[in-house]
Amino acid sequence: METRLVNPRTILPIALILTLGACASTGNQKAPAAGAPEPAAASKDDANADALKKKERELQYAKLQFQITELELQADTRGQQASIADAERGVRNAEEDLSDYLKTQRALESTERALGSDQQQEGVRESQQELEELESMYKDEDFANKTKELVLSRGRARLDFSRRGFELAKSRREFQEATAAPRKERDLRETLDKARRGLEDTRASAERKKLSNQLQLMRAKDGLDDLEKEVAKLKQPAA
Repeated sequence: METRLVNPRTILPIALILTLGACASTGNQKAPAAGAPEPAAASKDDANADALKKKERELQYAKLQFQITELELQADTRGQQASIADAERGVRNAEEDLSDYLKTQRALESTERALGSDQQQEGVRESQQELEELESMYKDEDFANKTKELVLSRGRARLDFSRRGFELAKSRREFQEATAAPRKERDLRETLDKARRGLEDTRASAERKKLSNQLQLMRAKDGLDDLEKEVAKLKQPAA
């Protein structure tokens, strides 16, 4: 078997070429830039920025909602005050109606009924006198029977109407004094009592609503403060 000898001159160039190729391959790889953040740190910063934007939006929404709540509660307070004023006006009117009736109207109505009764009674008396005068006159004078009966019949009719009117006025007066007047006074007192209870209920309702509004406003303010703290905390640089 024939043995071939390797020429030393060919070995040296080949080794040199292999060495240069390895160096070139190593130089093509980019080294990380000095001071550049690592991928995990960059992802954490992006998450914090997104969380901050979200909380800032929530804070703006909460501020607007707080303003809306304040305006709504102010309008509700004005409505409650108007309701109380109406209820107070109702009580005042009921008190005045009852006072007017007891001090003036009841006495006037009673006086009017007494006057009407007296007028009716006087009408009966006058009609009675007229009839008696006619009977006396026609008794002494010689008049035609037809005329005499006609005149006397009219006199008797007027007397009858006067008596019936007087009895009717008397019955009406008794009814007014015994039934209608006390009933009206009772109704006026019940109206006043109802108005007073309504005023008390309105005031109690307004007080409950006031406390409820205060609680709602406090909760809205606390929520707003919490969001402001969260936003401030997210804005603080990481330690």
